[in-house]
Amino acid sequence: MEAFVRIPIASFVFFGIFFAVSVWHIVLCVVRQSGFARKATKSFCVLSLAVAVAIAVPIHPLLYIGLLCGAVGDFLLIFKRKPVLFILGAIFFLTNHILFIVQGLIVLQPFTSGQAIGMIIYIILASALAYFIAFRFLKKPKRSIPGGVYVLALLSNIALYTFACFTGRWQYFLVCLFGAISFMVSDFMLAYSLFVKGNQKSRHLVMASYLIAQFLISFGFVLTFLA
Repeated sequence: MEAFVRIPIASFVFFGIFFAVSVWHIVLCVVRQSGFARKATKSFCVLSLAVAVAIAVPIHPLLYIGLLCGAVGDFLLIFKRKPVLFILGAIFFLTNHILFIVQGLIVLQPFTSGQAIGMIIYIILASALAYFIAFRFLKKPKRSIPGGVYVLALLSNIALYTFACFTGRWQYFLVCLFGAISFMVSDFMLAYSLFVKGNQKSRHLVMASYLIAQFLISFGFVLTFLA
């Protein structure tokens, strides 16, 4: 509660904008509106969240730069039918995940030698699992390598926040953990709709779980920094 009251009023204003634009965008997804309003709201959801976080914790740039990368990814995926822009958007989303992971590692350091060894073992095992998952969706070995890297980032976010909870930092990192799980759910639904089923019917669920994920991860970090 003490961390919550330390959040600046200006941040709450932009958090409010984030929620308002997000709800508007999801409603447009539900009614399958595909015009300018849906594209514009998609671009501004995470952007307003990034501004809110930047105001709240300006000395932790990795967090809001990660969100800005997510906002750029949202914009590029408006043009998802163009393969180059789709790939570029995926790279920005991957950068979003990586910056969150790096920020978490900075908060949790220093690590014991045993923990460092455990991380190395985790990366090896999780990389194999990530490639297997990517191959199940993409069906092609070459595509599964970059896809596996992305899945590894998703798994690593979940593993990192789980580790943080077990080291006694559960109060706010538990919020991040729920966000990371929501991120994986969102991306798996998106991958299923794009590469398996090939329809857009679940797009509102994809966006809702994605926006919830971005909020929970970033807000969990904000509370951690202000505690």
